[in-house]
Amino acid sequence: MSVHQGRQCDPGSLRTIAAISSALLLALSIYAAPAHAIELFQPPTNASLAFSPTSVSTNQFTNICAVNYNKAAATVEFVFKDQTDPAQNFNSVAVIAPGTRDCAPVFATGGPVAHDLLVSIVLQSPTECSQGTDYPGKCRVLGSLEISGDVEGQFVNRIHLEPVLLPGSPGRPQIPITPR
Repeated sequence: MSVHQGRQCDPGSLRTIAAISSALLLALSIYAAPAHAIELFQPPTNASLAFSPTSVSTNQFTNICAVNYNKAAATVEFVFKDQTDPAQNFNSVAVIAPGTRDCAPVFATGGPVAHDLLVSIVLQSPTECSQGTDYPGKCRVLGSLEISGDVEGQFVNRIHLEPVLLPGSPGRPQIPITPR
Protein backbone atom coordinates (compact mmCIF):
# COMPACT_ATOMS: atom_id res chain seq x y z
CA MET A 1 0.00 0.00 0.00
CA SER A 2 1.12 3.54 -0.68
CA VAL A 3 0.48 6.50 1.54
CA HIS A 4 -0.66 9.84 0.14
CA GLN A 5 -1.41 12.81 2.40
CA GLY A 6 -2.13 10.58 5.32
CA ARG A 7 -4.50 8.31 3.33
CA GLN A 8 -3.87 4.81 2.24
CA CYS A 9 -4.47 3.84 -1.42
CA ASP A 10 -5.23 0.31 -2.39
CA PRO A 11 -3.15 -0.79 -5.46
CA GLY A 12 -6.28 -2.53 -6.80
CA SER A 13 -8.16 0.79 -6.73
CA LEU A 14 -5.36 2.48 -8.64
CA ARG A 15 -5.50 -0.23 -11.31
CA THR A 16 -9.28 0.17 -11.54
CA ILE A 17 -8.98 3.95 -11.95
CA ALA A 18 -6.30 3.48 -14.63
CA ALA A 19 -8.45 0.93 -16.49
CA ILE A 20 -11.51 3.20 -16.42
CA SER A 21 -9.43 6.17 -17.62
CA SER A 22 -7.98 4.10 -20.45
CA ALA A 23 -11.45 2.91 -21.49
CA LEU A 24 -12.76 6.49 -21.51
CA LEU A 25 -9.83 7.70 -23.64
CA LEU A 26 -10.38 4.83 -26.06
CA ALA A 27 -14.10 5.62 -26.29
CA LEU A 28 -13.36 9.30 -26.94
CA SER A 29 -10.76 8.50 -29.58
CA ILE A 30 -13.37 6.64 -31.64
CA TYR A 31 -15.23 9.95 -32.14
CA ALA A 32 -12.13 12.03 -32.79
CA ALA A 33 -11.20 13.04 -36.33
CA PRO A 34 -8.98 10.48 -38.04
CA ALA A 35 -5.31 11.28 -38.32
CA HIS A 36 -4.06 12.28 -41.75
CA ALA A 37 -0.55 11.74 -43.00
CA ILE A 38 1.47 14.79 -43.93
CA GLU A 39 3.81 14.46 -46.85
CA LEU A 40 6.92 16.19 -45.56
CA PHE A 41 8.81 16.31 -48.85
CA GLN A 42 6.18 17.68 -51.21
CA PRO A 43 7.47 18.91 -54.52
CA PRO A 44 6.50 22.49 -55.30
CA THR A 45 3.39 22.89 -57.46
CA ASN A 46 2.14 25.86 -59.42
CA ALA A 47 -1.38 27.13 -58.99
CA SER A 48 -3.75 26.15 -61.76
CA LEU A 49 -7.15 27.07 -63.09
CA ALA A 50 -8.92 23.70 -63.30
CA PHE A 51 -12.15 23.06 -65.16
CA SER A 52 -14.79 20.53 -64.18
CA PRO A 53 -14.37 17.18 -65.92
CA THR A 54 -16.49 17.31 -69.06
CA SER A 55 -17.39 15.35 -72.17
CA VAL A 56 -17.18 16.52 -75.76
CA SER A 57 -19.52 14.80 -78.20
CA THR A 58 -19.05 14.00 -81.86
CA ASN A 59 -18.70 17.05 -84.12
CA GLN A 60 -17.80 19.40 -81.27
CA PHE A 61 -14.61 21.33 -80.57
CA THR A 62 -13.01 22.96 -77.54
CA ASN A 63 -11.32 26.29 -77.10
CA ILE A 64 -9.15 26.84 -73.98
CA CYS A 65 -8.13 30.47 -73.49
CA ALA A 66 -6.56 32.72 -70.87
CA VAL A 67 -6.47 36.50 -70.63
CA ASN A 68 -3.77 38.40 -68.73
CA TYR A 69 -4.90 41.49 -66.79
CA ASN A 70 -1.46 41.95 -65.18
CA LYS A 71 0.98 44.74 -65.95
CA ALA A 72 3.63 42.10 -66.70
CA ALA A 73 3.66 39.12 -69.03
CA ALA A 74 2.22 35.88 -67.65
CA THR A 75 3.38 32.40 -68.59
CA VAL A 76 0.73 29.69 -68.61
CA GLU A 77 0.64 26.05 -69.64
CA PHE A 78 -2.56 24.73 -71.21
CA VAL A 79 -2.98 21.10 -70.06
CA PHE A 80 -5.42 18.95 -72.00
CA LYS A 81 -5.99 15.32 -70.98
CA ASP A 82 -8.33 13.12 -72.98
CA GLN A 83 -9.33 10.25 -70.71
CA THR A 84 -10.95 8.43 -73.65
CA ASP A 85 -7.99 8.68 -76.04
CA PRO A 86 -4.68 9.56 -74.30
CA ALA A 87 -3.05 9.96 -77.73
CA GLN A 88 -4.97 13.26 -77.94
CA ASN A 89 -3.31 14.68 -74.77
CA PHE A 90 -1.27 17.84 -75.14
CA ASN A 91 0.42 20.58 -73.15
CA SER A 92 1.28 23.93 -74.68
CA VAL A 93 3.03 26.87 -73.04
CA ALA A 94 2.10 30.45 -73.86
CA VAL A 95 3.56 33.78 -72.75
CA ILE A 96 0.65 36.21 -72.63
CA ALA A 97 1.43 39.92 -72.93
CA PRO A 98 -0.32 42.33 -70.54
CA GLY A 99 -3.93 43.01 -71.51
CA THR A 100 -4.09 40.27 -74.16
CA ARG A 101 -5.31 36.68 -74.45
CA ASP A 102 -3.96 33.46 -75.88
CA CYS A 103 -5.55 30.11 -76.60
CA ALA A 104 -4.43 26.49 -76.81
CA PRO A 105 -4.74 24.56 -80.05
CA VAL A 106 -8.37 23.68 -80.82
CA PHE A 107 -9.44 20.09 -80.14
CA ALA A 108 -12.13 18.76 -82.50
CA THR A 109 -13.93 15.44 -82.38
CA GLY A 110 -14.89 13.55 -85.48
CA GLY A 111 -15.43 9.97 -84.45
CA PRO A 112 -18.55 8.35 -83.04
CA VAL A 113 -17.24 8.39 -79.46
CA ALA A 114 -17.56 11.18 -76.88
CA HIS A 115 -14.29 12.25 -75.26
CA ASP A 116 -13.98 12.66 -71.48
CA LEU A 117 -11.70 15.62 -70.82
CA LEU A 118 -9.67 16.98 -67.92
CA VAL A 119 -8.49 20.51 -68.71
CA SER A 120 -6.46 23.03 -66.70
CA ILE A 121 -4.33 26.12 -67.12
CA VAL A 122 -1.16 25.95 -65.01
CA LEU A 123 0.04 29.40 -63.91
CA GLN A 124 3.83 29.43 -64.20
CA SER A 125 4.72 33.12 -63.77
CA PRO A 126 4.71 35.75 -62.35
CA THR A 127 4.98 34.52 -58.75
CA GLU A 128 1.62 36.12 -57.87
CA CYS A 129 0.13 33.60 -60.29
CA SER A 130 2.25 30.49 -59.78
CA GLN A 131 1.79 30.65 -56.01
CA GLY A 132 -1.74 32.09 -56.12
CA THR A 133 -4.10 31.16 -53.32
CA ASP A 134 -7.24 33.10 -54.28
CA TYR A 135 -9.11 33.50 -57.57
CA PRO A 136 -8.71 35.81 -59.36
CA GLY A 137 -6.85 37.61 -56.56
CA LYS A 138 -3.46 39.12 -57.23
CA CYS A 139 -2.75 36.97 -60.27
CA ARG A 140 -5.37 38.54 -62.54
CA VAL A 141 -5.25 35.79 -65.16
CA LEU A 142 -8.68 34.51 -66.14
CA GLY A 143 -9.36 31.32 -68.05
CA SER A 144 -12.22 29.71 -69.92
CA LEU A 145 -13.07 26.47 -71.64
CA GLU A 146 -15.65 26.71 -74.38
CA ILE A 147 -17.30 23.86 -76.24
CA SER A 148 -19.05 24.56 -79.54
CA GLY A 149 -20.51 22.54 -82.37
CA ASP A 150 -23.20 20.02 -83.09
CA VAL A 151 -24.96 18.23 -80.21
CA GLU A 152 -27.36 15.48 -81.27
CA GLY A 153 -28.14 17.14 -84.59
CA GLN A 154 -28.50 20.69 -83.25
CA PHE A 155 -25.83 23.35 -83.41
CA VAL A 156 -24.84 24.57 -79.97
CA ASN A 157 -23.28 28.00 -80.08
CA ARG A 158 -21.19 27.86 -76.92
CA ILE A 159 -20.99 26.05 -73.62
CA HIS A 160 -18.79 28.15 -71.35
CA LEU A 161 -17.06 26.61 -68.31
CA GLU A 162 -15.41 28.68 -65.58
CA PRO A 163 -12.42 27.26 -63.70
CA VAL A 164 -11.72 26.97 -60.02
CA LEU A 165 -8.31 27.79 -58.59
CA LEU A 166 -6.19 24.96 -57.28
CA PRO A 167 -3.69 26.88 -55.12
CA GLY A 168 0.04 26.52 -55.57
CA SER A 169 2.33 25.09 -52.95
CA PRO A 170 5.97 26.08 -52.52
CA GLY A 171 6.64 22.53 -51.30
CA ARG A 172 9.28 21.57 -48.83
CA PRO A 173 12.83 20.91 -49.97
CA GLN A 174 14.03 17.42 -49.28
CA ILE A 175 16.68 17.35 -46.58
CA PRO A 176 19.59 15.20 -47.72
CA ILE A 177 20.37 12.28 -45.47
CA THR A 178 24.07 12.01 -44.80
CA PRO A 179 25.74 8.88 -43.49
CA ARG A 180 26.78 9.00 -39.86
